[in-house]
Amino acid sequence: AQSDFRESYIVSNELDTIPGFIQYNEKRKAANVCIFKPSEDGLKVTYSPDQIRAYGYKNDRQYESKTVLLGEDSSKLFLELLVSGKAKLFSYDRYLWFEKDGNNLLPLTNDPIERKLNGIIYVQKCNQYIVNLNSALNDCESIRDDIQQAKFTEKSLIKILDTYNKCVNTESIVLKDRRPKFKLILGISGGVQTSQINFNTSLNHLNGQFENSLTPIGGMTFDFYSPRLSEKVSVSGSLLYSSSNYYRFSIDEGTGFINNNSVSINLKQLKVPLGVRYQFSTKQSAPFITLGSVYSMHLSAKSNWINKKVEPLFDPVRVTTNSEEIFPLRSHQWGVFCGIGWIKSVHKKLSVSIEIRSEWTNGLVDKSYDVPEEDHLFSRISNFQIIVSLKTK
Repeated sequence: AQSDFRESYIVSNELDTIPGFIQYNEKRKAANVCIFKPSEDGLKVTYSPDQIRAYGYKNDRQYESKTVLLGEDSSKLFLELLVSGKAKLFSYDRYLWFEKDGNNLLPLTNDPIERKLNGIIYVQKCNQYIVNLNSALNDCESIRDDIQQAKFTEKSLIKILDTYNKCVNTESIVLKDRRPKFKLILGISGGVQTSQINFNTSLNHLNGQFENSLTPIGGMTFDFYSPRLSEKVSVSGSLLYSSSNYYRFSIDEGTGFINNNSVSINLKQLKVPLGVRYQFSTKQSAPFITLGSVYSMHLSAKSNWINKKVEPLFDPVRVTTNSEEIFPLRSHQWGVFCGIGWIKSVHKKLSVSIEIRSEWTNGLVDKSYDVPEEDHLFSRISNFQIIVSLKTK
């Protein structure tokens, strides 16, 4: 699969800043390796934390090479920089550190400790991170109360370090804030849909297989997500138009007559599928799945039942033809859908996706509709779609 290289930079051990493109990795992998290209079509070079001082993505995450103690093992990693300034905050996995004036990293921990009182063992958090912050940030009196109330979370500690940097009149940059809180991706979609309608009834002219409807489908699509939370999970929706035609011909015989039944149903619909999409990778070519619900508004809903009754016992043969609406069609449908697909980047600002999707809806019959001499009449519509979309990034 094609990798996702984004506009970035590296800082060499000689403190030279070199612009280029870096493969976008998940956080754990990003801590161990930096795959760099000096240009979009340049050769890839892989750097370890020993080989460069830092790297970062434009308007996104930044990393610095640091030696840290994880448990009993010492490791050199690219730590994600959360706050930059006189005091810095770094993270890796569930670990947090801070650094002041370029001095050694201090771990921020809140490990459980055991205390024994009156023969009973109690387990409580050590709050060591508060002790370390109080000691290191003692040149700003105004945040002492804030430190005492600080929770052991990234959000809370980012706020403490940012407040401290501003307190001592130095520039403070919260790196996570560089990414947009929310992002909206728009696109156009088109494809084909095959649709099948089924009725659960004892009425002969409806009880049986209808011909499948094969028609085009198309419209607009969108994806909405938060880059700060995840680039893999998004709310995905569409506004799609389709026109489906269903037909069934049947014959039933009785004593002295033959019924020829022709049933046709035409639906013009505006579909609004809305669901959650999970993309398995942030690379430029990756699979995804979508699950959600779909609302279909009927712009036009028509049905017709032509009954041709032939009575051969009469001389001449009697033929009676009636044409009428089958039943009042409801104005909309509700249902669920699932899909699986693949998305691929084709340009700096465009991507193409193809998705195979299945829908199941509650059909056309309103529950309040009462059919004479019929104790039940239910319907269901199943749709199978292949949809190609062109989207912005």
